[in-house]
Amino acid sequence: LYGRGTTDMKGFLAAVLAAVPVLAQLRLARPVHFAFSYDEEVGCRGVPHMIARLAELCAKPLGVIVGEPSGMRAVRGHKGKAAARVTIHGRTGHSSRPDLGLNAIHAMADVLSTAVGEAERLTHGPFDLAFEPPYSSLQAGVVTGGQSVNIIPDICTLDLEARAIPGVDPASLLAPVKARADALAVDGFRIEWTPMSTYPALSLPRDAALAAVLGELTGEAALAAVSYGTEAGLYQAAGLDAIICGPGDIGRAHKPDEYILASELAACQRMIEALGARCAA
Repeated sequence: LYGRGTTDMKGFLAAVLAAVPVLAQLRLARPVHFAFSYDEEVGCRGVPHMIARLAELCAKPLGVIVGEPSGMRAVRGHKGKAAARVTIHGRTGHSSRPDLGLNAIHAMADVLSTAVGEAERLTHGPFDLAFEPPYSSLQAGVVTGGQSVNIIPDICTLDLEARAIPGVDPASLLAPVKARADALAVDGFRIEWTPMSTYPALSLPRDAALAAVLGELTGEAALAAVSYGTEAGLYQAAGLDAIICGPGDIGRAHKPDEYILASELAACQRMIEALGARCAA
């Protein structure tokens, strides 16, 4: 089945909904709640609103399964992430008189150089061998600026992100870049720093009851970690055990011709139905 989001992660939502008729026929001693969030891809913006009101919606859950594509193998950990946009405002003019302007792109080169240097520094540790790569990372993702080659650019923006191993605050990894950008103010530039998204790492203990339950439901022991991020870290930060388990392969996500197999959907539906059976009287 081909389509945007089939693996990441509409396939999981479809399998969950397909399991509803079976769950509805069971005499559940403990309820199974379905939670649908929005804007996960742009920084997990939606789920914090739900987490904040969870006490009004239901009793504290025994655990949270986040259905990101994991090949139907449970995953106990992922890195945290922070993303931000730095905007440099200079002064425009004709390119023949650079002495009268403030070139925002040239100024951004210093900020970008700092980001590249920090990215290289992080490759030297600290390390967590559960991850690939086993260290925190930083990258510049988007740079925009300028109008024409003969106009001094008065604005330039840089979008960057940091992904941190558990125990490291992802926002702290961006701090040296922000400091370099802020220092440009003494040269007459105006700097804006806009946080775009942030979520914490997930680190569910190996001996957590939720990991054991998912191991029984899937028939495989939980993996220690994956490189991509999810909303699971936000649930854990709110005091709830959380784990990743869903159909499909993350390698198909964010690409043309994204797809999911009918057999993967069926396996996920069986897992949800088996979860219901565990909760039945």
